[in-house]
Amino acid sequence: MKINEEIFQALRKAVFEAGSQSSFADISKVSKQNIHRYLKRKVNCIDDDKWENLEPLLKPHMPRKEINLEDLKPDERILLEKYRELNNLQKKQLLEKAMEDEIVSRIPHFKSAAGE
Repeated sequence: MKINEEIFQALRKAVFEAGSQSSFADISKVSKQNIHRYLKRKVNCIDDDKWENLEPLLKPHMPRKEINLEDLKPDERILLEKYRELNNLQKKQLLEKAMEDEIVSRIPHFKSAAGE
């Protein structure tokens, strides 16, 4: 996962809330060294296995992307609800498959609506 400004700020807030980088590392099961690297911007990507641990802790600190559900068709709403129920690996696999099958016209819309 690329460390964009939203993720960086969410990480700062989560570490502050935990009290220290060490405490946050213990909570997240991601090494203190990696947390330090992320905060010092020594790396610009978080490995998928580490992101799986960090995402649930960072999500409350990230801005929620809004979409007007009224703009969606009923079948799109159903798809969005099902998409939101998937874990991150399943989402990634689904999006990769959709890209392979060239079903991309609505994907950015759904990713935004799902809070990605």
